[in-house]
Amino acid sequence: MAFQIKDDLLGMTADEEKLGKPVGSDVIKGKKNLPVIKALELLGGDERERLADILSRKDNRVVEVREAVSLIEKSSSVNYCRERMDYYAKKAGDSLMKLRESEARDALSELSGFITERDF
Repeated sequence: MAFQIKDDLLGMTADEEKLGKPVGSDVIKGKKNLPVIKALELLGGDERERLADILSRKDNRVVEVREAVSLIEKSSSVNYCRERMDYYAKKAGDSLMKLRESEARDALSELSGFITERDF
């Protein structure tokens, strides 16, 4: 869960060169990931309608994709998603600590930290 949330956030906020795909590509495809769903929940009236309209179309221009990303960021959805991502990463880490100490457990623990800190 933490990995997917981070991936969804990076899809809207990362540097395109590092990401290897256009920022907002999920918006372009009309995907309803957690940041989008939460933004639609948090935004009011006209802004919610505008975001829903952009997401429903398949022929958005770059300016409209940027507008959608801006609305998502404005909604506090990104902060909510970061909190959920951290929750799931901690939950995974806590579960790992129940396993006996081993190189595999340590590697998985490091991976859990990498997932939340990565920028690509």
